[in-house]
Amino acid sequence: MNGLKYIKGNISWNTGLTKETDERLRKTGENIKKNAKNNPNFGNRGKHFSENHRKKIGMKHLGKCFLSKFSKEKISNANKGRKFSDEINKKKGRSGIKNPFYGRQHSKKTKKILREKIKKKWEDKEYRNKILSEDARRKRLKGLLKNPTSTEEKFINFFESHNIPLKYVGNGMHIIGFMNPDFVNLEKKICVEVRPKKMCLIWNKQSPKDYKKTKINYYSKFGWKCLVLWEGYLKNGGVLPLVADIL
Repeated sequence: MNGLKYIKGNISWNTGLTKETDERLRKTGENIKKNAKNNPNFGNRGKHFSENHRKKIGMKHLGKCFLSKFSKEKISNANKGRKFSDEINKKKGRSGIKNPFYGRQHSKKTKKILREKIKKKWEDKEYRNKILSEDARRKRLKGLLKNPTSTEEKFINFFESHNIPLKYVGNGMHIIGFMNPDFVNLEKKICVEVRPKKMCLIWNKQSPKDYKKTKINYYSKFGWKCLVLWEGYLKNGGVLPLVADIL
């Protein structure tokens, strides 16, 4: 570095400059692009380390800690709450088989550590109330569910075409206890759950009869009448009589 020493806290000459505001940066960027485009050997383009060489590099760095505890905490705090969309994850190669954790499982030791940490967090009353709050439940539902589903869309169209006063809230808009019904009539405190009948065993591990009974009993605890409508009712005309009876 021509005898120059690095000074901590020293501001670099190009700090805050861009190619639009500084001619030197613009020319440098253009030269790099030109070389990268015309030179097939630019940088490490097309070059790959042999398997043996990669192993040597790996063994050389095995057990080394490149970041201090302070740096790790700083990085952790900076990334807390940061989430990437599905589109970004796909672009970055983080989804499916490209995900670094694809096909892997936590060890028993790791699972135990995670379990103990969650238990310790759950003992904190403030944290527990935050997790169980209605706002938090609504956000979780929005994040987990794709709404509306194809079945819900069919019922939305049906109710709108027949002027049936049932509002779609299956996207987490209305929570009753710990559950989110698909449709509600707030004035009469009536909620409606819609579902393909055959999916009860797959999604809820219950028979259609038990699923219906569970929903009705649960919502009744909060003073709501519940109607469970199967997707097949749309084809055989069974929706209108049931809805008319409860409304």
